[in-house]
Amino acid sequence: QYLALVLSGLIFFGGLAVLGSRWLPGAVGGLFARKVSAEVKGQIWSLNWPALGTQVCERVSVLSDNLIVACLLGTARVVPFFLTQRLVSVSAGVTSLVGHSAWAGFAELRAQGRQELFNRRLVELTRLVSILGAALLAPVLAYNEGFVSLWVGSHLYGGRALTLAAGGVAFGSGVLQLWRNVLVGTGEVRQMVVIEAAHATVNLAGSLAFTWWLGLPGAVLGTLLAMGLTQAWYYPILLQRNYGIRTYELISAVLAPLGAGIAYSAAAAWLALQFPITTWVDLLGRLALSVLLFLAAAFFVLLSHAEREELVRHVRVTLGSGGGA
Repeated sequence: QYLALVLSGLIFFGGLAVLGSRWLPGAVGGLFARKVSAEVKGQIWSLNWPALGTQVCERVSVLSDNLIVACLLGTARVVPFFLTQRLVSVSAGVTSLVGHSAWAGFAELRAQGRQELFNRRLVELTRLVSILGAALLAPVLAYNEGFVSLWVGSHLYGGRALTLAAGGVAFGSGVLQLWRNVLVGTGEVRQMVVIEAAHATVNLAGSLAFTWWLGLPGAVLGTLLAMGLTQAWYYPILLQRNYGIRTYELISAVLAPLGAGIAYSAAAAWLALQFPITTWVDLLGRLALSVLLFLAAAFFVLLSHAEREELVRHVRVTLGSGGGA
């Protein structure tokens, strides 16, 4: 499996390199021909230790849950703990990709001094990421038990509480990943070290306590608690302090899709109870249809007329002009 992953990566990124060299002629040579001043090198180097610190804290938060479950509940319980979150994690990975791909554009706007456009785009993208997260996670939370049952058997399903907690973490991670990448990409990583350390500490302590108290869902509840007590309120403050983005605009861009996603997931869960999943075709069909219906409804309900026109324009430009977009 890893050999297939490596080979496919070589083909994919090799193809991107060929296309990129055609779309941006001279870019590769410019990377080596252009000299960087010592001052710029020093500024970049000064970010290394803060960036390393935030990455270590993030790894502690992400990788500690399986160890906690194994130590407190036994190694056998790690299997349902991991498998129950698998589909949720895949959905979260899709929303996180938006933040990973958008930071360079925000860094360019920041460097050009186009602050008003920077702020407007970040609010718009926050809303779109929230909508995408809700669209993917709402049906996943409803049909996750059916997915695990078809995949490995119902005896390895970790329970609805674990599914809901994992869904909350996944939704929050998509939005926070966007904000985190914007802050890091514009050189504000030093201001994140303290809150990332606090997040890792609360996460570790909360996961230990909740797992000992509640069992399997406890490790994820600790992560959700840490996210709410640290990053969820501090990142908007950092964004307002550094860029002048109003906090309430960012929060409102998240809450409306979140509320719609909760209601939609509840309706899908009721439908799943009335008509249980029986086959893979049934499961995949319901997931795909649910996602498309939510996205269609969100396009008309959660986006303003101006935002809809802007989104359609971006899609047309991207499809029409290839790499130039």
